[in-house]
Amino acid sequence: MPNYQKMYAIAFNAISDALEELDNLNIGMAKDYLKKAQIQTEELYISQGEEEPGGSGNSEASAE
Repeated sequence: MPNYQKMYAIAFNAISDALEELDNLNIGMAKDYLKKAQIQTEELYISQGEEEPGGSGNSEASAE
């Protein structure tokens, strides 16, 4: 199961950093923070999905 708490923390921190950079008119840095968070959370989501092949389908089959 994906670790949504970790993905939320990554996104929240990036958004906070991006907002601070926007306050300082550093648009490029703000974009960089958001892009980095997007990549990190996507990689985390994909890698955690690979840990459980078959997902919930296996548990349903074993319950029958």
